[in-house]
Amino acid sequence: MNKVKNDLPPMPPKPKLKERSFPTMSASAAVKTIFEKCGNVRIKERYGSSGQKVIFLPEAMRELECIVSHGRASPMNAKEQKFIGLGHFFVDEEKSTSVIVSHIIQLHTMNRTRTSASNLGPNGEANSGIEFLSYYVDEYINGEAKYDKDAEGALADPFIDSLGPSEYVLEGHTHPDLGAFFSMTDRITGSARAASLPIVTFCIDPIRKQMVANIGKDFTTGSAEVICFVKSETVQNHISDNRSKLECFLDLFKDEGYCIKKKRKKIVIKGKKA
Repeated sequence: MNKVKNDLPPMPPKPKLKERSFPTMSASAAVKTIFEKCGNVRIKERYGSSGQKVIFLPEAMRELECIVSHGRASPMNAKEQKFIGLGHFFVDEEKSTSVIVSHIIQLHTMNRTRTSASNLGPNGEANSGIEFLSYYVDEYINGEAKYDKDAEGALADPFIDSLGPSEYVLEGHTHPDLGAFFSMTDRITGSARAASLPIVTFCIDPIRKQMVANIGKDFTTGSAEVICFVKSETVQNHISDNRSKLECFLDLFKDEGYCIKKKRKKIVIKGKKA
C-alpha cells in the first residue's frame, strides 16, 4: 500500500501579473477628435447607455457592416459569424475603461449553426484560417500609420499618436435573427478572455440591427454603450456652372452619337443593315 507523503514542499505562488495602465482621455474628447480628424463623418447608431464606451471608427464600422451584411438577411449571416477587433484602450478621469475599434478581421470558422461556429476544421482538425490570424494582425499594425491618411487628408485612425499602435481589443460574434445578448457561455468565455486585459465581448444581430458590448470580465455592471461612426455621403454637383463649357460637351456628345450611328449603318448582318 502506498503511503501518502505529507512533507511535500508547498506549491510556488502564482506570479502576479503586472497591472497595465492606459492613457487617460474622456469619451467626449475621443468623439470630438473623430469629428475633427476623420473627415465628413456622423454617428449612425448608438446602443445602450453607460459611462463605458465602445467606439467604432468609420473604417471599422464599414468593415463590420460588410462582413455581417448589417441590415438584411444574407446567405453568410444566416449562421453565426465570428470576428475580432483591433484598436485602443483608454480610461477617463474616473478610471472607467473605454475602447476605440479601428479595424475588424473576420474569423473563418466552420461547422456553423445559428448559435455556434467552430474554430476547428470540418472533422475537428486545426483550422488553417485561424492560424493565419496573427499574420493578419501583425500586417495591419505594421502598416496602419503609413496608410492612415486618405486622399482628402482625413485620418482613418486619429489615435495612433496619442494612444499608440492598435492591439487586440474585441472578440465578437453574431446572433442571426435571435437578438443581441450574452448567453451564459458568452459570459464565461468573455470573463476568461478578459483576465489580464479589458477585452470587449461583443454581440451583434445583423438582421434585427442590434448590438451589445461588455468591457472586461465583470458582466454584472451592465453593458457598455456602443457608438458607431460612419462616413457621411454627400451629393456633389458635377455639372459645370459655365454654360459655354456645358454646350461644348453636349455638341461633342451629339457629334459622337452621330458618328456612331453612321458607322452602324455600314455594318451588315446576314445581308441586312444593322
